[in-house]
Amino acid sequence: MSLLVNVCVYAVVSAIIISIIRSIKPEFTIAIAIAAGVGLVIVCVDGVQTIISSAYDLQSVINSKYVSLLLKIGGICCICRLCADICVDCGVVTLASRVISICKISICALCIPLLGDVIQIVKKLCEM
Repeated sequence: MSLLVNVCVYAVVSAIIISIIRSIKPEFTIAIAIAAGVGLVIVCVDGVQTIISSAYDLQSVINSKYVSLLLKIGGICCICRLCADICVDCGVVTLASRVISICKISICALCIPLLGDVIQIVKKLCEM
């Protein structure tokens, strides 16, 4: 919970600084926004490490292939969302929507083996 509070305080302070800088030197706004975004990622690293270690603990219960897939999909989502947000901040909304579309396609492609496993399970259940 304290991580969430830290992230929110950091984001609000960054937004205030960006608003002040925008009125003084608008050309620095994008650079400061990107730096603030990178700072947020750095603040969240400990939380992400906790999530990843918890996911690896699931490997004893769930097939490791599925945990690996889950981590890959989570990483793709985070990276693509960060990239899309940077594109929106830069004013290139069409590029941001394309990044999100490519992210969705990549996730679908990663899920194809999972879909095959689900079909196999359904076939086995239907044979019973």
